[in-house]
Amino acid sequence: MKVGIFIFPCYIEFSYQYQNQVEQLEKFVLDFQKEKDKQEPEMMEDKKWLGYFNQSSLEEFFYWGDWAENSNQWDFESWLDAIYNGEYQLQGCMIISDTTARLKYAAWAWPYGGADCLRHLVQLFGLTIIKEEV
Repeated sequence: MKVGIFIFPCYIEFSYQYQNQVEQLEKFVLDFQKEKDKQEPEMMEDKKWLGYFNQSSLEEFFYWGDWAENSNQWDFESWLDAIYNGEYQLQGCMIISDTTARLKYAAWAWPYGGADCLRHLVQLFGLTIIKEEV
């Protein structure tokens, strides 16, 4: 008997001011998924991922030396690890209107571990979450 994989379509809908915010998010999402598909966990240690984010976005992460001073929940590598190990496939972004778009992903199981790391991803690009189907 062959066991099938059920896929649950999910999205995080967000508002944006500039289309390049959506384009930058999508570039990260597609590039990360491409690497995730190779199933090589060491890819998360690659410093290239830092280059997708501006300095103010990177300040949203805590760094182990700053633990007492910084109340952010994620350090950069743990956050990448959460996306990498999430039981979903990142599918990209879809513009809905002049001010609204969606980050689309397909969950492989239910429950799949949550979308906190994906919410954080959307917010790193200065986008405001307005709706979710998770």
